[in-house]
Amino acid sequence: MSYVWIIPYKLAQGPLPRINELKSLSETFDVFIVLIMPHEVPGGIDYYLSMLNSYGIEYIHVPTPDFHPLQLLELYYLSRYIEEQISNGRKVFVHCMGGVGRSGLVTASYLVYKGYDLYSAIKYLRDRVPYAIENIGQLRMLEDYYLFMKIIDKDHFGKVFDLFMKHSSNTMFKHSSKTAQLVIELADLFGLRIDKSMYKTLLSSILHSIRDLRIIEKTLENTCTDIDYCKKLTISIIKTLKNWTIPSNREELLILVSHTLDYTRDQRVVFTDTNILSKKASITLYCDYDCTVIINKLGDLLNKIEGVIGKKIEIYQQSYMDSV
Repeated sequence: MSYVWIIPYKLAQGPLPRINELKSLSETFDVFIVLIMPHEVPGGIDYYLSMLNSYGIEYIHVPTPDFHPLQLLELYYLSRYIEEQISNGRKVFVHCMGGVGRSGLVTASYLVYKGYDLYSAIKYLRDRVPYAIENIGQLRMLEDYYLFMKIIDKDHFGKVFDLFMKHSSNTMFKHSSKTAQLVIELADLFGLRIDKSMYKTLLSSILHSIRDLRIIEKTLENTCTDIDYCKKLTISIIKTLKNWTIPSNREELLILVSHTLDYTRDQRVVFTDTNILSKKASITLYCDYDCTVIINKLGDLLNKIEGVIGKKIEIYQQSYMDSV
């Protein structure tokens, strides 16, 4: 058996285990986090998951393509899940196919969740699993997650997230996650500081997929004990969510642009990279599929972006898999 303890006797990661190793693993671990795609499992994913059940192993399956990052909010969900399991004295095993890339992103994200800075988390993990977080896409997502954790009010967001999950479908969840990721990645282009001052914008980008503003208002009003804080936050977010489709400021425009970059709802933009010069700026989209339709959809928004940032803007696309 091949696994490495990331947090001794609490959290480990490794490759896809053989079926004949599951009995022994079940004597060590209480919970598996399974990141492989269905086609990666000999015999099929259903057979593998049924074998976990037969050995009494609880599991969460978050299928993620090889060489890819998980979605931003998936990392947050799993960080909280790992924390809950460890707090209850349970041992967690995270695995993908090789036990390096996708698994490393999840365990490093948990370290960030617990307070590690970005580079300390990477160093700590790679001291134990060399080459963990194996490509630029996974590294960029870990950076996004680190910035995400810097922005959020941890206690308040946890309550908002729980209520958001009750009202979101899988499609909504992934679209909100991608929109929030892109808001973080493009914030610098829009001249926004990535700190607590961005919390309202980030929350709005996540909640924008819930069309019923009454649900959002009720959600926000029920998530904190500071009544004045909640009231001001709720009024501000509701105003943003009423206006973001016809933006009147850079925060609303940032949400609209980020939403548009995933308007196909298939997360084909894996991540973005910006290059800001004195008179012009560019955004490169690293795409799983052809992003021409998305670039065309931006249309007149490019003029609005140029008006906000005061620079000529160019959009490029590049194949994600050619970049990893």
